[in-house]
Amino acid sequence: MIAYWLLILIPAWGALAAVNRYRWSGPIALAIWLLLTVMIGLRYEVGGDWEIYLENMFRYQGLNIEQVVEMVLRRDPAYEFFSWMSLYLGFGIYGVNVICAGIFSFGLVLFCMAQPRPWLALCLAIPYLVIVVAMGYTRQSVAIGLMMPGFLALARGKLKQFVIWVILAAAFQQTTVLTLAFLLPALPGRTLLVRLTRLLVMSVVTFVLYQTFLSARVDTFIQGYIISQQMQSEGAAIRVAMNALPSVVFLIWGRRLNLPTEEYRVWFGITLLAIACVVGLWVVPSTTVVDRIALYAIPIQLFVGSRLADLRLLSLSAADLIVLTVVLAIMVQFIWLFFAKTAFAWLPYQNILLIN
Repeated sequence: MIAYWLLILIPAWGALAAVNRYRWSGPIALAIWLLLTVMIGLRYEVGGDWEIYLENMFRYQGLNIEQVVEMVLRRDPAYEFFSWMSLYLGFGIYGVNVICAGIFSFGLVLFCMAQPRPWLALCLAIPYLVIVVAMGYTRQSVAIGLMMPGFLALARGKLKQFVIWVILAAAFQQTTVLTLAFLLPALPGRTLLVRLTRLLVMSVVTFVLYQTFLSARVDTFIQGYIISQQMQSEGAAIRVAMNALPSVVFLIWGRRLNLPTEEYRVWFGITLLAIACVVGLWVVPSTTVVDRIALYAIPIQLFVGSRLADLRLLSLSAADLIVLTVVLAIMVQFIWLFFAKTAFAWLPYQNILLIN
């Protein structure tokens, strides 16, 4: 457990030491990426799905190349390819985990560097996004890691770059194609014809991606998650609330940030997703479905949290708001580690570099 506390106390100290806006230098960003990659990628028996990922990898033992290709293309092709390659090269689960951890950490570091207070953004990411998601749900974490620079590109009006990030993320987690919906509020153009043209192009792209990545799994997804099992995720309401709280703050006070119109529209769309997930908990039979979709709204926590000091809430100073934000992040980690029913799967933290 000490490792988890060191992981959050480092950015917490950085956030408190740099109350004003601060930028990471290249060496600092590289050091953070390396630390996250090692802690996430070389973990040992950490995470609720550890055994599931092991079983998934060992399915490739004894298969010929045609069988391997068939299995790789069946679902989440990029993850499956790296999983097979890691097994083939003798690196086991650690090879694919390091690759995925490196990609996730790259996206997270890029996203934090784009925020006005990167240490604070990283501090907010540690309790859930890093420890729970990245160390527990590998494929989803890579998809989120790739979507974070995608959101940055979309906020800057770079629609083609956003689509590329979505394609890359969907190769690791196919449901990521759903994030193409965020294009709608970001579509530029003043005339109705321009908007309809761009919407038509995006609809075609969405259809192609759907057919490529998702269509073969929709029936299984609906049957498994909604109709048959009505799967429930422990703590889904709390995790959805973690997105909803900063989303409400953004909806009420977001105009004070003076964001460019395109950027405001993107984050407004993400806040709507977070709020929709709250409603979804009441109307969708499976909270697991809502929980998984809500993962793509997690960046709103980092975006709003790193700017909370600029909103001048309750007449508090920037320093006071930063302290409160850091304390909140530490409280979230404390509550999860000591009271979450699934936390046992993450305890104790073990790393192969520390195992004799």
